[in-house]
Parts: sequence; structure tokens; C-alpha cells
Amino acid sequence: MKLSIYEFKDLTRSYGIIEFENDEYKKLISHVIKFKEKLKEMLENKLGVFKCFKYAGGLMIYDEKQYPMTYISFETRENSIFTFEIYPNSMSAESNTNAKELLDVIYLVTEILIGETLRKPKGMMLGFTLS
Repeated sequence: MKLSIYEFKDLTRSYGIIEFENDEYKKLISHVIKFKEKLKEMLENKLGVFKCFKYAGGLMIYDEKQYPMTYISFETRENSIFTFEIYPNSMSAESNTNAKELLDVIYLVTEILIGETLRKPKGMMLGFTLS
């Protein structure tokens, strides 16, 4: 076995949490299931050709309870990586980009997957760390 571990002190990482309202999760997950064979193509039409695309479904066990989970991740030609974990009440998003770029991609991805523009939140919290 070979093992490599790396630590990057100045690496940009952004995280987002999206809380679903009303029937947003049902719309999103039904589109994901319905279009799973075309999911990559649908996303590439808005975001450009991907170097890598990952899609999986399974479950998450949290506090001894099981929740359905859908995983979507892609890497753009510009080496930006975006990862989404979709649960019944929320979706987490992570990227190696700044927060604004992650926000823009979240809006694009949810618009594609829900089939309509998400209602923009009344408030938003952006966090930054200072070195």
C-alpha cells in the first residue's frame, strides 16, 4: 500500500447549506431520478464540459437514523470542483472556489435540477476567515 497525505495552508474552500422549502426537495429529486442518464449533459450545457463527473445514490446514517442521500460532484475544465450532497430537508455544497462562485453554481444547479429558478433568500450569511 502507498499512502500520501497533503495539507494545504492557503487553499480556498467554500461551503454552503441549502435548506429546502415546500416541495423543492421533491421536485429536485424527481428531476435527478428522471434525468439521471442525462444529468451530466444537462449540467454541462450551462457549466461547460467537465473533466470529471460523479453521481451516486445511497444513504446517510446520522444519530442512528437513516436518510436517503444523493451525491453529485463535478470538475470543470478550469479545475474548479463542486460537490453536492442532497438530503430530504437540505443540500450541502462544497467547492475549491470562492463563496461567490459557489453561490452562482448553486443557483445554476438548483435551477437545472428543480426546473425553475429558486426563490432568492431574504437573507444570506457569508463567512470569511482571516489569516
